[in-house]
Amino acid sequence: MKNHFYIIAFTIIGLIIYSCGNDKPDKLPSSNQRKNKTEKVEENDENDDLLENIGLPINKDSAQIIYTGGTEKDHQFVFIDKRKNSDYYSLIMDFEFPSKFETSQYRNSYATILKHMTETPIIKSTNISLEENWISLKMYDYDYYVYCPAREEENYRFRLTDSSMIIFESHGVIAEKITEFEKETDKHFVLNTITASDKGKLISKEINIYLIDSKKQIYIWEIFAPEGIEYRLMTPVKYAKSFPIIVNYGEKSKPEEYKFKEINYFEEISKLL
Repeated sequence: MKNHFYIIAFTIIGLIIYSCGNDKPDKLPSSNQRKNKTEKVEENDENDDLLENIGLPINKDSAQIIYTGGTEKDHQFVFIDKRKNSDYYSLIMDFEFPSKFETSQYRNSYATILKHMTETPIIKSTNISLEENWISLKMYDYDYYVYCPAREEENYRFRLTDSSMIIFESHGVIAEKITEFEKETDKHFVLNTITASDKGKLISKEINIYLIDSKKQIYIWEIFAPEGIEYRLMTPVKYAKSFPIIVNYGEKSKPEEYKFKEINYFEEISKLL
């Protein structure tokens, strides 16, 4: 009976203490508790970063992202692909005609030139040679890169043959007839070509090709045409993999092309003249 009394007494005292405790403010977390809470927040931050990069076509560790855009449902990434054997190199180095349409377009443009020429020109050429296939270069953060655009038709490139120049551009694949090919200096070459307008009118063009970096094989193509002067940074395709590659990628659609800064073409050319 006595033991039963003690049990009841302790029970009542425990209830009183518990009731008083509920009226007191919660204790501050210990240092260990605070540390665990902080680590949990940092872990959530990392997860947020990963969520932002959903849709990146390669492992995050293999890419240096330089621009993000698009929407939550259609991300855009512009990134430097750190992989030396990236598949994107193969895409920009492909000089095959994409389809039968481009093949027909090239043949028709070349046939139009020949049709409207009064005589077939004899190509004037000194005993020189240039590489056959050329692709574009871009400058980013004071360095040179090859670029894989979001749209295949924006992969601007040239192919030189013995008698013609094939241009892969945004409007398709067109041909120009080479009429003259000269070497001014070891770092300056001149091409003269004839192309045809949409109405079949023949147009003469002069293309100066300047080698501005012998070690890296960086060239400026200075193109004189009736509509104005155009400048292109180019390199022979066989040197493409010596440059890092920047990729413009849209998760579900093809975004606008990334805008690169232009170099000072006049300054670079004046160093050679």
